[in-house]
Amino acid sequence: MLQIQESNDEELVLKLWVGQSFVTALRHVIHGEVETMAIEDIVFEKNESQESNEFLSHHISNIVLSCTNIDSFIYKKQCACDNYCQHCSALFHLNVQNEQKSNVTIYSRHLKALNKTVYVTHMDTPLFTLKPGARVDATLIARKGCGDIHAKWRPATVVGFRRDLKVQLHPSITAEQFQSVAKGCPTKVFEDIEDIQSSKCIYCQRCIKQAQDMQLPDLVTIQDVPDYWIFNLESTGSMLPSQIFLAALRIMENRLIKMSEVLT
Repeated sequence: MLQIQESNDEELVLKLWVGQSFVTALRHVIHGEVETMAIEDIVFEKNESQESNEFLSHHISNIVLSCTNIDSFIYKKQCACDNYCQHCSALFHLNVQNEQKSNVTIYSRHLKALNKTVYVTHMDTPLFTLKPGARVDATLIARKGCGDIHAKWRPATVVGFRRDLKVQLHPSITAEQFQSVAKGCPTKVFEDIEDIQSSKCIYCQRCIKQAQDMQLPDLVTIQDVPDYWIFNLESTGSMLPSQIFLAALRIMENRLIKMSEVLT
């Protein structure tokens, strides 16, 4: 069972009815095996900035890239080329010069993509500063990878899950008691006495402590729902959260198919 609670370009929140081992495996696959593109090598022809080549390489290589056809690229170790080619790499050029009389900040939007299917996701990421007259010329090589190789290939910033909870009120609760319990809830679980929003509960237990302070420990109860999980995924922007989730499921499916073929 799968229920979508929230889905947009940045975040996906699902309610899943599966075992804990499944959601744990899903989290590991998303972090380590879903493929994306990232800048791996940078060749500087000229660097007149205040930063060293090594510093700029490390900083620029963490820029988030998006790719519309990741499956069309192969890994560098599988390619027969000497350095890079259209089958394993996508190139960017960085050619900037400060022609003003004051310092200028260079942003990720100044990177020029030679392959239209691979592009910079966030255009306003600051990279470095150039003094008047200074120039930087560099060729950036993006390649396919996954989080198990380096964190810069990870498609998600946050992948987490928690147990689904059921919050219940005692049938004899009064309106005054309800208001006392509700005022301490940070996630607005108790907005309506007739419609308790259990899915918003983060198990801070403030309502339970309030009930205990009122000498009414049975006023509020919070219980786990067996094998129901709230799964939260936040994307870096390289892929839509829904695409990341589906890619991870395909990886897990292919792995199970291979295991089945071996066993049979």
